Amino acid sequence: MSGQIELYGCREGNLKGIDVKIPYNKVTVITGVSGSGKSSLAFDTIFAEGRRRIIESLDQRELYFVSPIFAPKVDIVLGLPPTIAVRQSQHFHNPRSTVGTTTRVSSFLHVLFATCGEIPCRNCSTQERPVYNPAFRTYCRSCGKEIRKFQPGAFSNHSPTGACPECGGEGVTKSVDIEKVYPDPNLSIAEGGLKFGGPKKGTMKWNFFVRFLEQFGCDISTPYSQWPREAKVALFYGAKRTKKRPLEFPGIINEIEKTLKQTESLRVRRELECFLSKTTCPTCGGAGIDPEAASVVLGGKTVREWQCSDMISIAKALQELRFGDVRDQFAELPRMKILELIRILDELGVSYLALDRKTASLSAGEMHRVYLASHLASNISGVLYVLDEPTVGVHPKEVPSFLRVIRGLVESGSGNTVLIVEHDPQVIEQADYIIELGPGPSKFGGTKVCEGTPSHIRLCYQSSATAEAITADISYLKRQRREVGEEKLEIRSARANNLRNVDVDIPLHVLVCIAGVSGSGKSSLVIDSLCWYARTATSRTRQSEPCTLVGRDRITDIVLVDQAPIGHNSRSVVATYTKVFDRLRHIFARSPEAHKLGLDERSFTFNGPHGACSTCHGFGRICPPNGMIADLNVVCPECGGKRFNGTVLSVKYRGYSIADVLDMDISEARHLFSDVPAIAAKLEDLEAIGLGYICLGQSTDTLSGGESQRLKLAAELSKKKKGGVLYVFDEPTAGLHLRDIRNLLTVFDRLLDMGHSVVIIEHDPFVIWASDYVIEMGPGAGPQGGSVIAEGTPVEIAKKDTPTGQALRALWQSRSC
Repeated sequence: MSGQIELYGCREGNLKGIDVKIPYNKVTVITGVSGSGKSSLAFDTIFAEGRRRIIESLDQRELYFVSPIFAPKVDIVLGLPPTIAVRQSQHFHNPRSTVGTTTRVSSFLHVLFATCGEIPCRNCSTQERPVYNPAFRTYCRSCGKEIRKFQPGAFSNHSPTGACPECGGEGVTKSVDIEKVYPDPNLSIAEGGLKFGGPKKGTMKWNFFVRFLEQFGCDISTPYSQWPREAKVALFYGAKRTKKRPLEFPGIINEIEKTLKQTESLRVRRELECFLSKTTCPTCGGAGIDPEAASVVLGGKTVREWQCSDMISIAKALQELRFGDVRDQFAELPRMKILELIRILDELGVSYLALDRKTASLSAGEMHRVYLASHLASNISGVLYVLDEPTVGVHPKEVPSFLRVIRGLVESGSGNTVLIVEHDPQVIEQADYIIELGPGPSKFGGTKVCEGTPSHIRLCYQSSATAEAITADISYLKRQRREVGEEKLEIRSARANNLRNVDVDIPLHVLVCIAGVSGSGKSSLVIDSLCWYARTATSRTRQSEPCTLVGRDRITDIVLVDQAPIGHNSRSVVATYTKVFDRLRHIFARSPEAHKLGLDERSFTFNGPHGACSTCHGFGRICPPNGMIADLNVVCPECGGKRFNGTVLSVKYRGYSIADVLDMDISEARHLFSDVPAIAAKLEDLEAIGLGYICLGQSTDTLSGGESQRLKLAAELSKKKKGGVLYVFDEPTAGLHLRDIRNLLTVFDRLLDMGHSVVIIEHDPFVIWASDYVIEMGPGAGPQGGSVIAEGTPVEIAKKDTPTGQALRALWQSRSC
């Protein structure tokens, strides 16, 4: 392919009718400040149009099962090839999803086991391995009888033919843990000791428990430890009516198990699983597959032993695996596929992961790279790859190898084109073509600031935020470093995951950066060890401690601000999460129009029947039943997507309805409510951390990981806690342009000025350089990591021959202008 992709009149999101041209067979980067319209162009326009064209090319019989895809707001699109997108998005993980299933390495491994595995014979007492037969049958040498033939699905816990019948493939059995339901036996029910089903004073349930416990000679204020045994058994396992004890009770354990079986709510299931304990399945021994399939070996190891291995160990074992018979031919193709996948994972810096590692336990950067590897290994030609910040969570040392993988997509002669939404200066400078949007966020963005090669962008210093970032010196972030004092937290014998009995001190009241290559143990040290002490005391007494923490009394609290999703449904919006909605409802309810119509605060919410549109019930969209066709979301014809009924929408504040206010971005709303301190202060915090472009009514389940994290930070700022809190941030610069990072560092300084302490897990060399103290983990990933290899000020780290030291030294040499 030659030429370019051409788009004219792009108006999706905040794009202002821009024209864009993307060269074929090149790596093009779309960059710009946060909220400038990058995702609107790359995903909501280009990828959406490519997906729509694929859907519309289907046969009418196939279209019958597919929801229609609406065209994005663009006038003309020319030369657009099929598109594949890998987004930096919130993944709602299947609890069984693993690195192996996501990358398809496990699937090829199962094929190897089915065709080349060796099966112990059940027909005789010998342990002699069977003779392999090209007709896919195996026979025992001793008795000559045919041994069971296995299909690949027999080795997968996702397959109904392979899953263990006892645990359903999970490898563990779950049961209600009484210690989790009633963690502190020294508390009574009146004091809140019962964590599931505990009653509130004055309710019917409260009165029931009063009478129920009286049957056993105790009362609701009696500590659980002082109850008679019969009362404890009755509480958890139930009690039938007798003459002596006329009140029946189903039992807490029975109630939890019954609800788990009947509920279809993901939220309820997650809440109830907090009261369950897991034990290794006695039938499959934790393998999750049928015991007979679990006994098959390949290269002397069972499928479970292969799944527990990291990628590098698997690659080494497969290269050495030889059978000396026809199986070598059968093994060649799946072996090559696995080795190719592992090669890509290694170049992306995540080969330290084990196949059975749950995807839910991966960081946002790891998850993104695992998904990316599965796409890159497909060897598809003639397509447009749209990547969303693929270097999030990647150490500067790993970026060059990462870029080689990306570059390989367009230099292999396959006719592919790569479009990347990115902020990383290394990626921007290595791109073939750059499109910068801006100049600001939200309504101040949506236009092309400049475009061209990296050398051309550098000449646009006066107008381009990206040119400013990639040419500025190391003082660009302009932060005054703080001196490290005597106060500190002392972590001793940290051994979570790959940590090797780490001893390290965390200075307080300064900005501490935990650095290191991917998988070196940063999260294990900070989240799984340090933040572990933020959990309840009962959890600490039940679990083996991952470390010892000296100086816990020197901080009042530990607050983890991570990138975990905030909401799981469209009713959770930015305004509700930040409590701004409460003040808005109060303001609208006090208006003369509201009084005249008899409306109160309950009317100004779409989450209740008083104010919600009666047609869409406050969702703004409706899903009409379409038989076999998948449900189609369309804008509600009654409210036009505004979510409120007509009466509520008729009430105005300075000419705006409550729906109009929710449609405003945070910057616009801040100006409207500048004279309302309770609202203006919260919106100023949101704007200060780079979220001025998101709308108050945007669903929290649509936010990226970085946006979710910054929204949590704004919520913490509004609480104005007294000094002494330790704030922990997991890669807080995700999704931020270098210009926006300056604002984020200002917010960190606000926390430090209030007497708090800040610890960040970070890869960005500018942020590491701007911090007060650096602790580097390493030296490698996975088994090669787990140690503190350097600590000190950024200047001291830059003098060391470590991955972070080399990155800081390179930054110093290239930017010390």
